[in-house]
Amino acid sequence: MTDLHPILPPEVASLQEALGLKFQDPSLLLTALKHPSVESASREEALAFKRLEFLGDAVWNFLVSRHLFLELKEAPQGELSLLKGHLSSATFLAKLAREIGLPKFLYLGKGEEQTGGRGKSSILSSAMEALIAALYLDRGLEAVSHVAQPHLEKVLMDQARREESLDPKSRLQILVQGRLKSLPAYHLTGRKGPPHHPSYEVEVLLQGKVLGKGTGKSLQEAEQKAAEEALRGFDA
Repeated sequence: MTDLHPILPPEVASLQEALGLKFQDPSLLLTALKHPSVESASREEALAFKRLEFLGDAVWNFLVSRHLFLELKEAPQGELSLLKGHLSSATFLAKLAREIGLPKFLYLGKGEEQTGGRGKSSILSSAMEALIAALYLDRGLEAVSHVAQPHLEKVLMDQARREESLDPKSRLQILVQGRLKSLPAYHLTGRKGPPHHPSYEVEVLLQGKVLGKGTGKSLQEAEQKAAEEALRGFDA
């Protein structure tokens, strides 16, 4: 029987070793690696790349959503949306492409080679989406998950460390900016006690609505307590 699949060049075959997966249909991998800028690329090949890019975007968004849903069981929708936006961004996909060594395996046109195309996030993110689709079509969703899992877990661990190091006011600001594209405001509503031992009362508001209240021995402490209460409201 004649093998209809092309024989992969050695340098491209080594990408399979880096991924830890072997393609059943190597032509899918070749299509994902051949950027439309290649002079010899036919109209059909350019279209095939773009179609893979389209599918890869959808597959990746689903995979990221599933991973976040299963791993962050207590996270509110706002936090999940923030992380999903980061993990689905062109910046992150380009970073992922670099981490698996994808740039050196791409076929680019002379113009892109001369202008540093292998370092462009736009090209790398598109190629990463095409590769994701090729993996999905060849081996299924779990093959994509196999490649992505270590990178997604690292991001979540880094995020957890970062959140633990942030004070409530900073966490609230990040959450509100990501969800509502706005900033919380803190208003002093009361001050009690003698001058040498005062007690401050603060409200944190968003678009005129009170999110939380706090009391402290300093204005800063009261604001942090108000932010803590506001965060509990978001998580409820």
